[in-house]
Amino acid sequence: MNALVYVVALAAGVWILIDLYIFEFDEYTEKELIRLSFYWLPLILFGLLGFIARGTKKVSNHLLFAIVGTLLGIAGLAAVVMLVFLS
Repeated sequence: MNALVYVVALAAGVWILIDLYIFEFDEYTEKELIRLSFYWLPLILFGLLGFIARGTKKVSNHLLFAIVGTLLGIAGLAAVVMLVFLS
């Protein structure tokens, strides 16, 4: 059951990424594209981390691992965006 959640999250994140950067790239400014990365990156992170945790026997709760990893990834993305683009 959890594998389906990771597949859906990963597919949705990749679809949003492709849609934004291939089909709708000219409709957004650079700052808007940076803001929109907060939509697709967490989905991709959650899906990838979920699959990594499922394949690792050291992780007992792979859903919790994926959620915590995604939250840390979002915090890292926010820090980079604030340091690079707001300075």
